[in-house]
Amino acid sequence: MAIAPYYIIGCDQPVPDYNCNPCPTTEKGRISTAAFIKPDYSFTDPTNPTEWLQAIQDGNVVLIPNVRGKYDGGSEKKGDGYGRAIDRLMNYTFKADFKDLNLYPNAAFYDTIDKTENWKFAFFTGTLVWLVDAPCTISTNDAVTEDAESDVVWTANIVWQSLFKPRKFVAPVGVQNCFALD
Repeated sequence: MAIAPYYIIGCDQPVPDYNCNPCPTTEKGRISTAAFIKPDYSFTDPTNPTEWLQAIQDGNVVLIPNVRGKYDGGSEKKGDGYGRAIDRLMNYTFKADFKDLNLYPNAAFYDTIDKTENWKFAFFTGTLVWLVDAPCTISTNDAVTEDAESDVVWTANIVWQSLFKPRKFVAPVGVQNCFALD
């Protein structure tokens, strides 16, 4: 009687080739544009500007340009291992946050999206758009400091858990400015 091999899902995956480039193209940091995506919406081609503009027009994507923010890259959560493995990767917890100068006109938006736990998130860096395929917890605040010269801004904090990192695509041209959509 032959015994079928036992594979744990994800363990026996082919690893793609590494791109060894002596002159790599680097990506600039900072979240410069943020987007919230309705839970039931998915992009067919995230690099297509027409699809983005239609999604924004239809209310499936809320685009927030001219922000400054960061993404932590994720922290792993490990669980007990089985067999001879000491531990195993359960998932990652990811965090991103950004600041938006458009305070008063967007109070209703930020007060409503605050504490939302089912919308998805995307953000733009230098040349890439990063899509999060998991529901996110969104919290916002509009703290006022004692510094009379400081700006009062919205700060959005986005947290999600997933086994997968955000997917990266070449950013679609012409969609990072909501002013062009009018």
